Amino acid sequence: MRGLRRWLSESDAAREFVVDERPLPVYALPDTAGGSDAVAGADLLALVSQAMVENERLVALAARLEQSQSRGADQETLGTVRSLLPVLDSFERVLEMARGFRMDEVLANWLRSVEGIHLRLLQALDRVGLEPVHPLGLPVDLDRDEVVDVRPSPGQPEETIIEVRRRGYRFRGRTLREAQVVVAQNERSA
Repeated sequence: MRGLRRWLSESDAAREFVVDERPLPVYALPDTAGGSDAVAGADLLALVSQAMVENERLVALAARLEQSQSRGADQETLGTVRSLLPVLDSFERVLEMARGFRMDEVLANWLRSVEGIHLRLLQALDRVGLEPVHPLGLPVDLDRDEVVDVRPSPGQPEETIIEVRRRGYRFRGRTLREAQVVVAQNERSA
């Protein structure tokens, strides 16, 4: 403290020093009286400077903590969303299979109920940033699609997706799971 007091009382300009790799200003009053008032002023100035340094450090730590919590929450949300993808796949398989049966009133009511639950789940996941990818009929994009089969398809352009075996998803703008697709590949004339 004595060294800091002497440095502060000798200075008549603002200085900077580094805490956590960031320069922080230290303000010093000019030493005009040279007596006990100057020493008391230097003590007060030292305390104010320390308080400012601690305040800056606490603000920086609070910002880091907030970012960390945000990243942690994002990772937790991502993990939860990722764990729900097989549930969405199961819903789609059950609904597809049920639509293949002869419809009577009981099956139609059951199907509407399950479709409603599936839709609510998709809407809830959409609110946190999950969006399904719909690549059918589009050219294959290897950043979004995983080609699992290639089939001749004379009516389709080359490398067009003709079937989606497993739906892909994006989470907050980034690919979470690639769609598994079948792509048209037509024979080329020489």
